[in-house]
Amino acid sequence: MFESYNIFPCYRWAALRQCVDDINTAVKTMREGVDVKLQHHIGRAYYVSMTSGYSCVDLRKFYQPYDSKDGQVKPTKRGVALRFDE
Repeated sequence: MFESYNIFPCYRWAALRQCVDDINTAVKTMREGVDVKLQHHIGRAYYVSMTSGYSCVDLRKFYQPYDSKDGQVKPTKRGVALRFDE
C-alpha cells in the first residue's frame, strides 16, 4: 500500500520561506559569474543548497555518514533540483 510522506510540514515550509532572500541573492550572484556555495538547514535532515556550476536550487535530504569525523553531511537521492526559472 502507498504510504504518504509529508516532507514539507508547516515548520519546514516556513524555514524555506525565511531563506528566499538569500536564495534570490545567490541566484543573481551566480548569474554574474561569481562562485556561490549556499546551504541552509530547513529542518530535520533537509537542506536547501546551491553550488556554482549547477544552475539550480536543490531541496534535498542529507545524512551524516557513520565514519564522518568532521560532521560533514552528504546528499541522498531523495530531493528535487529546481532550475532558476522554476
